[in-house]
Amino acid sequence: MSDRAWKVARQLTGRRGPKTLIACAFVALAGCFGAHYMRDDIQDYNKAAVTSEEQMLLFNLGRLYSDQSPHFMMLSSVSQSRTFSAGASVQWSQLWNSLASPFAAIGNVKNTGTVTAGPFTGAVNENPTITFVPIQGQDFALRFESSLTDKFALFLEDRRWSPTALAEKEAITNLMVQSMYLPHGDPTNGGSCVWGVNENGSPMFSDCISEIIRSKKYYGMIDGSYPVPTGSSEGPKAADLVTALGAGYEFPKDGDKGALSTPVRIPAWFDYNPTAPPKKPDSSVPVFWAQGTKPDWWQYTAYYIPKDYKWNVYKYDKNNSGSADVYALVPDGYDLDRNPTNGILTLDSNGNYTIKKAKEPSTAHPYTDFSYTDEVISDVWPVTKDYFYVELRRGQVDDATAERLCHSAPDGTDPSRLVCGYLKIGNLLQIMQRLARKACPSRDPQVVKRNCQQSVFGIGPEVPAWADSSASFIYHTPDGLEQTQWVWVPAHDPKKDPYPAERDRIAFMTLYKLYQMSLVDTTKLVMGAPPITISK
Repeated sequence: MSDRAWKVARQLTGRRGPKTLIACAFVALAGCFGAHYMRDDIQDYNKAAVTSEEQMLLFNLGRLYSDQSPHFMMLSSVSQSRTFSAGASVQWSQLWNSLASPFAAIGNVKNTGTVTAGPFTGAVNENPTITFVPIQGQDFALRFESSLTDKFALFLEDRRWSPTALAEKEAITNLMVQSMYLPHGDPTNGGSCVWGVNENGSPMFSDCISEIIRSKKYYGMIDGSYPVPTGSSEGPKAADLVTALGAGYEFPKDGDKGALSTPVRIPAWFDYNPTAPPKKPDSSVPVFWAQGTKPDWWQYTAYYIPKDYKWNVYKYDKNNSGSADVYALVPDGYDLDRNPTNGILTLDSNGNYTIKKAKEPSTAHPYTDFSYTDEVISDVWPVTKDYFYVELRRGQVDDATAERLCHSAPDGTDPSRLVCGYLKIGNLLQIMQRLARKACPSRDPQVVKRNCQQSVFGIGPEVPAWADSSASFIYHTPDGLEQTQWVWVPAHDPKKDPYPAERDRIAFMTLYKLYQMSLVDTTKLVMGAPPITISK
């Protein structure tokens, strides 16, 4: 009963007791029911919804384990209402003196007589309406067959500042990476990526994943394009550029004049800070003039110098102060070009000096340039959204060598300390199928520890005491018999194997998040420039 109800009752009775309860009936049991039921209802329904969804995931993992078709239901809505009712009856011959004060107008009432309280009645009527919707057709395809690369990137970013970030990232990567293709540094040619084997002398997928996670220093996006087989005799006009962008295409800056391409972005891991190589020089070289002797009219150049030009004097050999001077009239922002190795001014095939933009490097940096973005796109075309590109240059591996070994002429036996390739991120159904195949069919901790190191879920006829969540399913034996089996998480005993058990819990939590977020385009959760719409 609320304080308000007791206050009203005391005004009638003067104290707590049986008469207070009678008075409470007259105020319709105000405050005795109501608000606290809402709090309890929300918590109870919330707990039931989470438990049922977890058990649904476990149930379908069990069906996938036994090669049966999965089926999912989605909680659509919960509409719950309560109706409270209460009643009481009282009979008396004379009112007690203590009840006389509210009725003083009728005179003095003696403290005699009896009061008989009739039966108190109360009822609560609950009418919940819970709606479930089967996930099928297009909804099934979007939820269980769509790309999860954006979720993978988001989950890794969520762990960036976590105190246990490395272990959590390894657990997430092992969960979501469906397969791995390494044209160089293949585990079959030397163990974990390139540098070792496990205790059994054979490479392990998880060892290679762990090495990539621990080696990662830079994460970014590769901007590339895939050519569209079209051509034209002339370059695109402004209207052509706008139309192409509106249709999801673009005209490349280099190559055929009329060629179209499809712009593609792929996330990538590097253990170095990649830089784009210098842009190709302009096809039209600005007019300039240079000679090896000082002109006779040099003293008049201050009056006759063209606009946006300057006179410079260069040493033919930058490293030799006694070398000859070269006098040149060059445009602003340009200089005579030099050989970066010996410092001597370069000459073209006709023996003339050449120029370059003053702020552009004349050569590419051998160990940080990344020039083959289009080749990365071509390797995974046309389904590019499922892949992460990985490139680890251990030691001094230059741009040309990495391109040759990773794309032009892949060779896993080359001794270069280079790992390059692709991580394919599985969709939700693929991830569940893989987890089901790895489930450990035992509840014996020794068996789990010895044979089920990669298992996240356990399966058996009885649920172990350490299980956080479990669900039953019907298993069909090879003889055609039906048996009730259970699937549970974690697969490992938290007391005896705390690290694997915590990994199992992280994996199941991530799986549950993937289920909840499978229809969300998480790329739109990142703050950035507003979208631009180009009309055709």
